Amino acid sequence: MPPFTILQDDIFLVSYPKSGNTWMRFLLSSLHFGKKVDWSSVNTTIPSIHNVSNQGLLNFPSPRILKSHQNYNKGYKKVIYLVRDVRDVVISYYYYHLHLSGKNIGVNNFDSFLDKFLLGKVYAGLWDVHVQNWLDNKDKIENGFLLLKYEDLINDIDQEVERILMFLHLSRTKKEIKETINWASFENMQNLERRKQKKPTNIDDSIPFVRKGQVNQWKTFLTDEQQNKMNNKFGAVLNRLGYDVM
Repeated sequence: MPPFTILQDDIFLVSYPKSGNTWMRFLLSSLHFGKKVDWSSVNTTIPSIHNVSNQGLLNFPSPRILKSHQNYNKGYKKVIYLVRDVRDVVISYYYYHLHLSGKNIGVNNFDSFLDKFLLGKVYAGLWDVHVQNWLDNKDKIENGFLLLKYEDLINDIDQEVERILMFLHLSRTKKEIKETINWASFENMQNLERRKQKKPTNIDDSIPFVRKGQVNQWKTFLTDEQQNKMNNKFGAVLNRLGYDVM
């Protein structure tokens, strides 16, 4: 992607694709900007560096929160890094491509997609490289680095929201926090998605963008052989992050 201007007070929301970035944008839009966004306004509140021109990004008032799937970038001054168990990521990523009616996927079943994923032949490349590059360089990020695990957000979102507020030096009332969590719930995001007015023609509406948001779906979705492939490839990083490798 072309270079873009990074400002000193920028906050970057970074993740490998299908790790909960959109969910986090719904949360942060409310927590940081006081806006209860929907599927159109989320992009005008927390824009993606991948979809907006540099001049367009500069039109956003500071401090900006910017969505990014980039690998480690030494220019990022403050980073919230969201990580998810790769064995769930690959399933979500596959269904995301089906949601896009197979656009750019070049495969028609999960096995072939998994093979591409294990080789890093998908957008954002290899999951373990992405994660390790950020973790290995986190101490170089001058204004702070916050690691969030998708699973922790699912299991105890109240505690994780408190961590986010502390990192961003924000104070919110219990009422505001509760309203934020309810607005960013999977149920509400699904309802908002169903009510979207403009939908690209390449979208398969039978497969929603927001699916289940489950933890450990891989345990029943992946075959033993597929689990072994994933564990052999990514086991070291899964262990580093505290995930169980069976």
